Amino acid sequence: MNATIAIQDQKTTPAIDELICRYELANQADGKSDRTVRWYKEMLRSFQNYVASRNRCPDLSIFNIHMVRDYILYLRSKPKFAGHPYTPEQDKVLSPRTVLCHIRALKAFSSWLYSEGYTEENRLRNLKLPKAPATIVEPLSAEEMKAIFASVNKNSPIGFRNHVILLTILDTGLRASEAAGICLGNMNVDDGYIKKSVLAQYEWAVLKAEVERSVRQRKLEHMRELPDYLVPDSCDEKNGNTEDNLED
Repeated sequence: MNATIAIQDQKTTPAIDELICRYELANQADGKSDRTVRWYKEMLRSFQNYVASRNRCPDLSIFNIHMVRDYILYLRSKPKFAGHPYTPEQDKVLSPRTVLCHIRALKAFSSWLYSEGYTEENRLRNLKLPKAPATIVEPLSAEEMKAIFASVNKNSPIGFRNHVILLTILDTGLRASEAAGICLGNMNVDDGYIKKSVLAQYEWAVLKAEVERSVRQRKLEHMRELPDYLVPDSCDEKNGNTEDNLED
């Protein structure tokens, strides 16, 4: 049945738009996180828009190594936030790391097209990933950390929550996105560890937090008296634990 569908699709030369939709459904069915599914979709839509801007036929025939190499050159000269609906365009161009992410998504898409029978070969198999320099993140100094903690008002419910979040990030090395995803079910206060979700389907009882148990216990006691939107299990985008709120 699937082979028959694939053969029919090859004869009708599916549009890139349709294939991107099918790839999105496949990623959802494979159990990828919503964020990962959305990331692939955004990367592929960017390529689709590039193809449309070149007045090329928007079907599978244009998806080849030559077109993707042209796309790499285009990305390297593309200004940051060009065409963004809210953020003004910047003078700087996309970073090499951003270009690399775009091409990684296209190579993954190419592998999927081949595995699903839409193409007779993996068309991007011989495409080398563009190089991106390794970025060394400078750790915060003791003075900088003191300034950050001093800016938080621990006497307010939200301020105390933020204080505990900062302590946890500092002691465990969690990313902002990982810290935003922590809920009460991931915390073991008695034994002093936090469960970190990996690839949206595995959980490792790792990240032995050195945060004082009394501080974590005090946070839990505060939560019993707080409205629901202040509890980490909340999905409220204004006051809840989201990555954007943590970065702010």
